[in-house]
Amino acid sequence: MSETSRDAFRVEIAGIAEQAGAPEREAFARWVCLNVLGIDDAATDEAVSIGGRGAFGVDAFYAEEGGDPDERYVCWIQAKYSKGLDQRVTREDMEAFASTLSRLRRCPPEANRVFRQKSAELARMEGACPDVKKRMILAVAGEADEQVRAMLQDRRWIEDRLGPDARTSVRLDVLDMNGILSQMAIPGTPTLRVKFDGDVICKKDGASKSVIGHVGAGRLVQLAKKHKEALFLSPGQALEEQAPTHRAILNTLSDERARSRFWKMNNGITAVCARIEAAGSEYNVDDFKIVDGRQTLRALQDAACPIEGVSVLLSVHEAEDAKERGRISEAARTQNPTKPADRVANYREMTDLARQCGKEFPEFYFERRTGGFQSAPSAVQDRVTRRRVMKKTAVARAYCAYSLHPHDAIVPDRVMFSPADVHYDRIFKDRAARELVLPHIFMHLFEELHREWCKELQDDPSDDTARNKGISSKDTVKYYMLKFVHESMTGLDKAVRASVEDALIESFRSLKKNDRVPAEMMGVARAAYDSFMVSFDANRMETWPAELIKKIESKGHKESKDDVPSPYDVMSVLREKGDVLLPNLLRTRARTYRQIGGDPVQSKLRAIADAPR
Repeated sequence: MSETSRDAFRVEIAGIAEQAGAPEREAFARWVCLNVLGIDDAATDEAVSIGGRGAFGVDAFYAEEGGDPDERYVCWIQAKYSKGLDQRVTREDMEAFASTLSRLRRCPPEANRVFRQKSAELARMEGACPDVKKRMILAVAGEADEQVRAMLQDRRWIEDRLGPDARTSVRLDVLDMNGILSQMAIPGTPTLRVKFDGDVICKKDGASKSVIGHVGAGRLVQLAKKHKEALFLSPGQALEEQAPTHRAILNTLSDERARSRFWKMNNGITAVCARIEAAGSEYNVDDFKIVDGRQTLRALQDAACPIEGVSVLLSVHEAEDAKERGRISEAARTQNPTKPADRVANYREMTDLARQCGKEFPEFYFERRTGGFQSAPSAVQDRVTRRRVMKKTAVARAYCAYSLHPHDAIVPDRVMFSPADVHYDRIFKDRAARELVLPHIFMHLFEELHREWCKELQDDPSDDTARNKGISSKDTVKYYMLKFVHESMTGLDKAVRASVEDALIESFRSLKKNDRVPAEMMGVARAAYDSFMVSFDANRMETWPAELIKKIESKGHKESKDDVPSPYDVMSVLREKGDVLLPNLLRTRARTYRQIGGDPVQSKLRAIADAPR
């Protein structure tokens, strides 16, 4: 394993840790959720909430209940990380991790609240389907020795620890660094000759260039057979074989009509290289590495139907710098088959929003397709900066929370982006870009507030700051904060509201890449958080865990710092019954504002309009 690949992985983990305001062990668990399970940020937030004392070494727990019955599964993860990437998996580690199955099935009294909830979730899923698939992943930033590998091959040991259903429904895996980074440690790919079908698009970004076009599926399969793992760069790629099988690509290939349109129904393949040069009708490519599309390539290799005539979109980007390759890999890793959000990328509503945004708000970027901003010209990226990239899924959820109902913001992607479902029209039909820009700005302010608390916790640790940081990290909480801001905004006089909106957009669109968000804008975020938490805590009989209420009200109870709901508790109750809770939260909000003589969120909003520009 090269030091370059080790450094690249450390950088990726550090980036996740910084974004989440979490220790690197949790960041590693998040990395496994994102790259191995392929779940989104919100689902990852919930998955990693189980960790800590009373979780018996379980750092993440995820249940997939959507889709076809045979695609449902439960997975839990233990993540062992150190910056030296020199962790070891021992026999004792394996024994302890194997015991988590029995602990989840028979929850110990000393388990933490989240572990107990997940234990009940497993019991419910096994009750509905005794053979529901269960995956146990011991991820280690280091090595698994030969003894551990032998244990994994020992059927008697596995059945003794996991029971007779280990033969059919329980799978235990150890993922070590050799598996995670195997393709990053291999020698460079020799110069390949790539032939595109028809016209290609060539774009330059400074001294480097990109070539985008369509390639025959058969030629890609031949490359894969010849070079195997040498073709892949991204750490997540080597693990996709352990991800739940995506059948949509194979289904597309098995349908004759769909197969002929594969080139526009699939996200295609993205690769980086050291150099690409035209050679007649073909291209010579040095050190060709695929960063996204392994599932597509696997499906093409596994397809039982003929693939002659199948055409695949291929994007090849020159990128000699390792960090640049990493950025392209991160942007391109879209988890084929096509995400629900990308299936509607070319619908009229999407193209119209992108056009509106480009014309009326050129400092913003409406991302119709995942990773589209990364492929935009450098001038666009410099003008927009990442804070004004309106990622379609995120902005759709923010709009739902702000203008409709926060509970609508947590529906699955497959529902939100189904044109046959009411959500799609309510969000996108006849929508003005301005209506999406405003909740996007507020959501960014909430994310900035979370980052401020992360820094504050490092500089001056306190229980209150730790709790605020944990609660503000949850997207579900941010959705309810958005509704609080919306209520304050709609309470303003129409002319004042228009003035506030204009000032907010103007101030935000003028921020340069490294500018700090103005204090008056951050004041809105803090006021929204405080208002939400006051309302949440005032309704504690409905919002706080019943066992916590019972503990606090028990005779002889002594107050402690733990006498408040955890960040997971706050998120969980909103996800479970937020639609019922919202009216009470808003009534409490109004009553509190009458008592204190005004709306603090409105005051901060007015301050934005009054600020000199």
